[in-house]
Amino acid sequence: MQMKSTCTWKEGFKADIDNGRGHSVSIDLPEDKGGANSAPMALELTVMSLAGCIVTIFALLAKKMRIEFSALSCEIIAERPQGAATITACTAKVKINSPADDDALKLCLEKTEKLCPVGVIFEKASISVKAEIERV
Repeated sequence: MQMKSTCTWKEGFKADIDNGRGHSVSIDLPEDKGGANSAPMALELTVMSLAGCIVTIFALLAKKMRIEFSALSCEIIAERPQGAATITACTAKVKINSPADDDALKLCLEKTEKLCPVGVIFEKASISVKAEIERV
C-alpha cells in the first residue's frame, strides 16, 4: 500500500496538508514562534496521530476480543525537553468505560502497543511510549 501526502504553503507559517484521498489538515506555528496559532504544529500532529492510532487499534482489537465499551479515549502527554530537537517520551492514558475485567483490558492494550503503526514509528525512533488503562 502506498500513501501520498502533499503540503502546500498558504501564508506566514501556515500550510495545508492533503492525503491524496480528499482529506486535509492545516498546520501553523504558535504566536511565540512567529505563527498565527491557527492550527497545530506538525510535531503536534504526530502526537495526535499516536492518540488516534491507539484508539483505533484498541477498538479494533476490542471488537475481535469481544470486549464491550461505552467510552474510549486516549490522552497523550509528550515530553520535549528544553533545547531538544523532538519529543523524547510519551505517556498514553487509555480511558475506557467497560464491564470487561482488568486482565482483558490489559491484554488488549498490550496487543494495541504491538500493532499500532504510529506507535511502531515512535519505537523505531527510540521514543518510549508508556501506556496505561484508566477506567472512567
